[in-house]
Amino acid sequence: MLDATLATERIQAGREAADAAGMSFVLNARTDVYLHNEGAPSAAMFDMAVSRANTYYAAGARCVFVPGVTDADLIERLADAIEAPLNILAGPASPSTAELQAMGVARVSIGGSLASACLTLVENAAAELRNIGTYSYAKDTFSNAVLNRRFAPP
Repeated sequence: MLDATLATERIQAGREAADAAGMSFVLNARTDVYLHNEGAPSAAMFDMAVSRANTYYAAGARCVFVPGVTDADLIERLADAIEAPLNILAGPASPSTAELQAMGVARVSIGGSLASACLTLVENAAAELRNIGTYSYAKDTFSNAVLNRRFAPP
């Protein structure tokens, strides 16, 4: 994590540059307090995440990104305590988008999970072909006709 003062200065500079250029620009400031958390989140971590998020918002961010949280109670507490719209990194253990919205989350990111899921499918298909010689990976996939319609010119 960047030093909080340096991060704040960078956000201020970005906001000033966007405003000077007359750009409508949403600066999404990120704090990784929870991203690499080992064990149960502490009160100090919560306070640090909220402090950084609110400082970044005051400096010109228009959204704050707090990746690494999946616990519904913690997400709701963050949404209540952070003055800016909250952005969460969602994954398999996360609440649904409807639940996150009800908790006060304004933006949901999925990071690289979609690409990771696709690459996992490719690796599993290759292993099935190589090791077993079967094709079950192709079950429930789009037919050629459906693919042709999806990629046809409008």
